[in-house]
Amino acid sequence: MPSDPKPFPADISGQSMEWLWNACDQNQAKFNRASVAMQELIAMEATWTDQEPEGDVWRYRPYPLGKFGQLLTMARRLWEEYHTIMASFLEVGCGPGTKCVFAQEFLWVESTGFDTSEKYINAAEELATARSVDCEFFIEDAEQYDLYNEHSIIFNNRVFRDLDRQAKLDQKIYEAMEPGTFLINGNQVTQPPGWRLIAQDVAAMLWQKTCRCEGMEELLISEDEAYLTCTVCARNFSVGPPG
Repeated sequence: MPSDPKPFPADISGQSMEWLWNACDQNQAKFNRASVAMQELIAMEATWTDQEPEGDVWRYRPYPLGKFGQLLTMARRLWEEYHTIMASFLEVGCGPGTKCVFAQEFLWVESTGFDTSEKYINAAEELATARSVDCEFFIEDAEQYDLYNEHSIIFNNRVFRDLDRQAKLDQKIYEAMEPGTFLINGNQVTQPPGWRLIAQDVAAMLWQKTCRCEGMEELLISEDEAYLTCTVCARNFSVGPPG
């Protein structure tokens, strides 16, 4: 554990890094590398903040890296409870790629990011190369992208100023994602209907898409209750007292 765990070290935005210590499996060497990288990336994000929107598209507005990391780590750990393959992470409107790079380097996901800005994608590729991280970045329009179903965790931090346009994009993502996958909705305009709310931050919510629960195979028994757990979306269904 870090030499002075009370209080835990804070990043340069004042966010406690206890979550990062746990995300690094309480490995001191990895935590040291990750915490230094996070400080550098937070500072880098600040230099990329564009104050004015470009048309109807908000230009890059960095969501706090520490708060994002906590939600992503929570989603990734839940994903790993029922899957043996690494989680595939997508950032819609990735900007200069700081979150994708950090997530793949330290948070055990395969990262993909797209943006409509060539400037941002070039910066993201340069960052990934500089840190020797094999992320995938490309130029794409969020409304035209048709592979949302291929990702297990998506970060959708509001990209459009127009509320109706953003709501339509939200619905496209909700409908495309597979049951059991996770969505981090930042500065959200809408909420996914019927999904399970896992966690909530000041400006973001972590959701899991539920299913028809036809994959219930695991019977779990506690001291007071027996219940089935869906192996797709992890919802629990009580079947009464044990025995």
